[in-house]
Amino acid sequence: MGRVKRRNVCGYYLQRWIENALSLITRCLTGRYRSADIGSALQQVYLEQGIMTLSVASILMAITAQTLPQYLHIRVFEIKKDCANGTHCDHNFVDYYFRPTDMHLAFDLLSGVIKRAISVLPSSPKSDLEVDGMMHHMLETWGRHLIIMPIEHLCGILVFAIDVVRRVLHRFLIFRDSAVMFGMMLMLVCLGMVRLTGLHLYFILIQTVNKMAQEINYRFEKVMIDNVMPMVICVEPPGGYFLVCVINELVILLQITFIMDYMDPS
Repeated sequence: MGRVKRRNVCGYYLQRWIENALSLITRCLTGRYRSADIGSALQQVYLEQGIMTLSVASILMAITAQTLPQYLHIRVFEIKKDCANGTHCDHNFVDYYFRPTDMHLAFDLLSGVIKRAISVLPSSPKSDLEVDGMMHHMLETWGRHLIIMPIEHLCGILVFAIDVVRRVLHRFLIFRDSAVMFGMMLMLVCLGMVRLTGLHLYFILIQTVNKMAQEINYRFEKVMIDNVMPMVICVEPPGGYFLVCVINELVILLQITFIMDYMDPS
């Protein structure tokens, strides 16, 4: 009987401890939302955690995009120099990969490829002048894109900092954060516009390089022998870099959606 009584007492205290623990957890989750029910409070907790997670993911993806070598991919086909008969020569190719920060390296390498191509082509001062203008336009567009990148990182860090400030205010029992959340949403809109501008400049860059390559290929096509072109310059379409940028843009839209749902859960 004594053991049964002690077991009942232990079970009673264990049940009370579990109930108190659950009550404490519920108060911690819902304490900052005085007028909300538990379902709405839990939803807002998940939303604010999602906003923070997406901010970190957005910053990491923006940093990753700058290290991707698929920013600009150019493949150059050339006939082997040691062939006795040009009609039976095989083409070898070289791939050039450039990251967003490889502006001057890309300009130097592409200038070398263009000069090597022009050296085996008949003289055409007008076409040479157009190609030279495209090279400098590429350099100018690339430089503008590099200016955009630090602004993008700054906006992303400011969004994260605003979220941190909001959480610090919650620690001091300041729960009216509508103004802070609205400021965060405006900063996200600015970040989205900056990234769209960067994508626009990126497409202008790809189009300029592709137009330059097509101009060189057209000149080679006019002087090819036995349907064999001595050199072909190919510009690959946007790949990994473009995909990461588009995903990052969608992350911004998802963050704005979370913020709007957080501010008006009803």
